[in-house]
Amino acid sequence: MATVDRVLDGDTIEVTIRRHLTVRLLDCWAPETRTTDEDEKQRGLAAKQHLETLLHRGEVILQVPSQGDGDVSELFTFGRVLGRVYNRSTPKGRWRDVSEQMVAAGHATVTKR
Repeated sequence: MATVDRVLDGDTIEVTIRRHLTVRLLDCWAPETRTTDEDEKQRGLAAKQHLETLLHRGEVILQVPSQGDGDVSELFTFGRVLGRVYNRSTPKGRWRDVSEQMVAAGHATVTKR
């Protein structure tokens, strides 16, 4: 289990799992919030707000995929760990992939545009 500390933007969150990590969601490319393009910024802020709504309960499961060879160098980008995050829509609901929810809501795409 991990606890969501903060939503940074529509595809990056900070969680705590015995230590603080910044997680870049796999298969989730949301518009940027730090840009001079006002349209992209507004879409990025909407994506961030939607992600905050999805993660409002705080507890998530973080899955960090590995190659099995112990090499974790490909799991990090810009100081963030690449991973899948799962949340529950209700306290006893099933765990759901947050990236899939962001894409389904139209706030992100599976691949970078």
